[in-house]
Amino acid sequence: MQLKRVSRSPIGIDIGSDSVKMIQISSRASKLSVLDMASEKLQVVKESAEIDQQILSAMKKMLHDGRFKGKTVVTTLSPDLVDIRPLTINITDSQEIGKVVRWEAESYLSYPGDEAVVDYIPIDDLEGKSGQAATVLMVAARKTDVLERMELISKAGLRCRVIDIIPDALARVLSLFQNGGSPAGPVATVDVGARASTVVLFRDGIPVLSWKLTFSTNQLRDAITERLDLDGRKALELLKRFGVQPGDKEKPNPNELEILEQPGKMSRDISGVLFDIVLPFLGEMEQELTRFLNYCYSEMRGERIAKLLLFGGGSLLRNLDYYMKTKMEIDVEPGDPFKEIELPDEVKGRSTQDLSATYSMALGLALRGVLQ
Repeated sequence: MQLKRVSRSPIGIDIGSDSVKMIQISSRASKLSVLDMASEKLQVVKESAEIDQQILSAMKKMLHDGRFKGKTVVTTLSPDLVDIRPLTINITDSQEIGKVVRWEAESYLSYPGDEAVVDYIPIDDLEGKSGQAATVLMVAARKTDVLERMELISKAGLRCRVIDIIPDALARVLSLFQNGGSPAGPVATVDVGARASTVVLFRDGIPVLSWKLTFSTNQLRDAITERLDLDGRKALELLKRFGVQPGDKEKPNPNELEILEQPGKMSRDISGVLFDIVLPFLGEMEQELTRFLNYCYSEMRGERIAKLLLFGGGSLLRNLDYYMKTKMEIDVEPGDPFKEIELPDEVKGRSTQDLSATYSMALGLALRGVLQ
C-alpha cells in the first residue's frame, strides 16, 4: 500500500460494544499525523434503540468537543453481523466475478440472498484468469444492518463514505509496520474485543482468512466479578495490572489490600488467584487459535506464520502475549502502529501501545482515505 497525497483522511469511526472511537489523520510528505482522536464509553443496555441513542450522543459529543474536519466517514459493522469466508470460484468469459461470488454466497448465508449485500476481496491475481479457478474473500451482510448503520451516521450530521470490514482495516494498519510495505511472510492478527475476538490471516498484506473467536475480555471480567464479588471495573483493573499468567510476586497497594484480605476471597498472590479463575477461558482460546493455525498450515502447505499481532482492548491484558507465545510456540506481540504516526501534543505522554489498543481499528478505517 502506498500513501496518497491528501490533506486529511475521512473520519474513522469504530463502534464497539462498550465504546465509540473516532480518529482523523493527515498525510504530508509521506508522514502521517493525527489531526484528532477521541473515545466515549457506552453504558451496557439490551434495547437496541437505547444503544443507538447512546452511540449517536457519543458521536455528536466528540464532533462538538474535537477538531475533526469535514463530514465524510468510514465505519464498520460488528463482526457478528458480517459473514467473511474464502471462496474458490471458476471464472469464464461470460460471467462477472461479482455475480459468481453472489451466487456462491447464497449457499452459505443464513438469510435469503436478496436480503444481502455481497462483495469480495481478491486473494489470487484475477487478471487473465478466464477459464481458471481463483480464490476470493467473500464478504456479506444484511442490507437492513448496513442501512441502519448508515442512517445512524447520517443522524450525527455525517456522510458514510463506505462501510468497511475488519480484515481490510487491519491490512492498512499492518502496512504501517513496514512504512507502507507488506509485512514479510504470513502474519495473523487477533483483535481481542469486549464481547468477541476476530483472528485474520494475511499473506503479502492481503487478508485471506477471517475467523471469529468466542474469547473476550468480558468473559474474564465476569468470571472474576462472580468469583471475588467485585464490580466489573475493579475486576478489569486487577486483570490489566496483574495479568493472565502468574508472574513476579508484586506487592499490592493499600486499596488492593482491602480486597485481598477479605476472608474467602484472595491470598496476597493476586496473579496466581486471577490465573486460576481465567485459565478455563484461556484454554478455550488456545484450542480455537490452534484449530485456526492448523487450518492455515494445511492451506499454506506447511508454511509457518511469521508473527501473531494482538489488537483491541484485550491486547493490554498483561502477559496475554506471553501465554499465547509459550502455549502455541509462535512469536506474539501487541500491535503498535502509532509508533509510526505523529501524535497531538495532548496525547504525546501516553503509551503508544495503549493508544493502539484503543484506536487501531478506527485508524485502519481512516487510512482507507490515505493508503491505496
